[in-house]
Amino acid sequence: MTKPIKFGIGFLAGRPNVCKIINRYYKDIIEQGEKFGKEVKFTIFILYDLNYQGTNRIDFYNIKADVYKKIEIKYITPEDIEEEKKILVSRHDFNKKDIDLILGHGYARARNSIMYFALKRKIDYLLF
Repeated sequence: MTKPIKFGIGFLAGRPNVCKIINRYYKDIIEQGEKFGKEVKFTIFILYDLNYQGTNRIDFYNIKADVYKKIEIKYITPEDIEEEKKILVSRHDFNKKDIDLILGHGYARARNSIMYFALKRKIDYLLF
């Protein structure tokens, strides 16, 4: 039996309408995965930025229950990022200043953060 393909989709979100997009297109995502002829497991990574438009955390959790049945949703919170920074500094030869350049908010660091969390979950393919 072959292993399923683990496919990740990353959203860097400053606007809560990301939930509407996911709710609207999750069936299309599943259909695309069926075309591979193998089992595909999808994970959507949502890294939200509350400072971008002064949004509230709750605004980013409006995903329909049906989506959760078909796709794993991984929220990357500011606390998750800070925790990972602490782990990297304590366990590896990094200093806080170096890690702050790589992980965090802002477009480049947010993409790096999503990629980092995808690697931790052993995602085979990642799309932004």
